[in-house]
Amino acid sequence: MDRICNFFNLNIQKNILSNMWNSVIVPNKNEHLTPFENNDYINCKYILENISTTNLTYGYDVCLKNGNDSKEMIFKTLKIILPELESDDIEEVLPMLDIKMGFYVDFPDIFDYSVNSAIVSSRGKISSRMIYALFYVYTIKQTIKVPGSILEIGAGTGRTAYYAYKMGFKKYTIVDIKSTGIVQAHYNFNILGEENVSLYGEEYKNQFLTLIPSDNFNEIKEKYDLVVNFDGLTEYGKEQAESYLEHSKELSDLFLSINHTFNEFTINQIAKNIKSSELCDYRLDIPNLIYFKELIILN
Repeated sequence: MDRICNFFNLNIQKNILSNMWNSVIVPNKNEHLTPFENNDYINCKYILENISTTNLTYGYDVCLKNGNDSKEMIFKTLKIILPELESDDIEEVLPMLDIKMGFYVDFPDIFDYSVNSAIVSSRGKISSRMIYALFYVYTIKQTIKVPGSILEIGAGTGRTAYYAYKMGFKKYTIVDIKSTGIVQAHYNFNILGEENVSLYGEEYKNQFLTLIPSDNFNEIKEKYDLVVNFDGLTEYGKEQAESYLEHSKELSDLFLSINHTFNEFTINQIAKNIKSSELCDYRLDIPNLIYFKELIILN
């Protein structure tokens, strides 16, 4: 817990830009962040191990007040990965998923991160968000070869990093606001192992996963095979989105985006060279939003 608190307090999150996250989502988390500011390890541990009783994952996971999920929604999402799917028996589906993904697919039960999951299987509790993470990794694999290196902007709980690790990718970096970063750290410490996760400010020793606060994004100098953002870029505000795309040019030649068109701007309005663009309505829990998968050539 000391590593997580040090990471959280290394510098103060600026949050100066006006966007949906800073004005609506982040304030819902503030009541649970004081223990991290005060290095109150006992309360920090309690909060992270009982996360569904808090709003720390509000806005990006099923573990939030009044959250909902359904078996029907999960199976509809599974059909995006497995279009040939006919069975509604999850135990019959899992071996098919293993073959398609190229690894043994499981759903680790880390404390109560999966408390609102709609399906209980022999491999753990399953929520739509977990299937989304599998879909993201499957899409990444269609874009670059394994093993490759990935930088993800805005990663929610960090489930996609876990599945990328199982798929065989060599390096994964997440950039996110700190209130989300502490959740990603705790979740992946317990899944990947603390020795496989590096937090900003620590000495990097070739760990698979590195977590970097969004305020420090422009300090990144490493090269990546792919930069990705799933369901977030059009919600950060146009200025922030353009800034992410601009610095990404120094980090990679490719940027993969899956984002909706509901907000004030779309990806094709801020990206100059889109190699491919296709409809990608995978968020069946919010059918009024129209999503596009777009591959951007950065250089």
